Amino acid sequence: MAFTEILKKSDEYKSVKSSIEKKKLPMGIIGLTAVHKAHYISSLCSEFKKTAFIICDTESTATKLCEDLNVFSSDAFVYPERMFHFRSDDVCSREYERKRLSVLSNILNGKAKYVLCCLEAASQYTIPKEELSKRSVSLRQGMETAPSEVVAKLISAGYTRSEQVDGTGQFSSRGGIIDFFPSDMTEPVRAEFWGDEIDSLSCFDIETQRRTTALEEIKITPATEVIFDTPEALAEKIEAFYKTVKGKGSQKAKQLLTEDVAKLKGGIELFCVDKYISLSYEKNETLFDYMEGSLLFVCESSGVKQNFSAFSKLMTEDIKAMFEEGILTSGLDTFNLSWTQVLSLYEKMGAIYTDNLARGSFDTPVKELVSVTAGT
Repeated sequence: MAFTEILKKSDEYKSVKSSIEKKKLPMGIIGLTAVHKAHYISSLCSEFKKTAFIICDTESTATKLCEDLNVFSSDAFVYPERMFHFRSDDVCSREYERKRLSVLSNILNGKAKYVLCCLEAASQYTIPKEELSKRSVSLRQGMETAPSEVVAKLISAGYTRSEQVDGTGQFSSRGGIIDFFPSDMTEPVRAEFWGDEIDSLSCFDIETQRRTTALEEIKITPATEVIFDTPEALAEKIEAFYKTVKGKGSQKAKQLLTEDVAKLKGGIELFCVDKYISLSYEKNETLFDYMEGSLLFVCESSGVKQNFSAFSKLMTEDIKAMFEEGILTSGLDTFNLSWTQVLSLYEKMGAIYTDNLARGSFDTPVKELVSVTAGT
């Protein structure tokens, strides 16, 4: 911590602090190495009592910076990029999606001081804050609630029923025992009932099925980013959307929409639910919405822009190909923010660009520029 105290006395740090105090943002800081970034971000967040939203050029860079920040505390989290699945036969892992949900839950619970990611991840649509909060339900030992009510809450939160829980996002119910595996837990949870009262709550080992840690309270958090109240509710929304589909390729699209409705009404799990994210919620939200009010740091902005450009180009090509197949159609074709929208958010949140080397201009005009020399 001695370095941090020396840092706070430097003219460069004082200039950065003054710019933030006077709201002279966006601003640029040049000459920061990876280690310097961690010290600056940690110190500034402590000074202003704010959380940090940190956008890096790659996820691996974000992970390394996260490790550096966790030297100061243990409340830094990496928000990963996820794959969207649009094909009906696209059986997929939801591992990264559940890692994202865990981070989002920690943000809402006030447990995340630093959230790091690449811009590709930050730009992707996700479950809105209000929905995540609404679909997160606490269970307590001694609480009066019927097992059937807990099952209904798990289904509402996007959990899938299985014979035995062996992964996150699953639940099983047998008699007066309900097992479920929240996305932000390392072990599944077992709720045992005595009639309509929760008699005990505990974590348990998947292999041995033995209880490990007793719990007084646990929160059921959503298991997927795209949630509908019931399969029937999704079917109704698809049927309503079906009537709006027109133009080139509409016949193929309508055929696939009809097939998805039939699956839902027949009780068959829909693996392509991601393509219906625009039908799920009234407003599209991203990590930017969750981190509103935080200090926004954009690290190595040139690399961030370059990688996001490549990501956007590939996404556009994939969507075009799926239009031709009828998998996607107009109205089901946007899954992340555009570069123009990102720039607008940089301006609104007052981005602090932190680069090692000067590379000409930044992505938005800056009101202040501070150059940090080696050893500062």
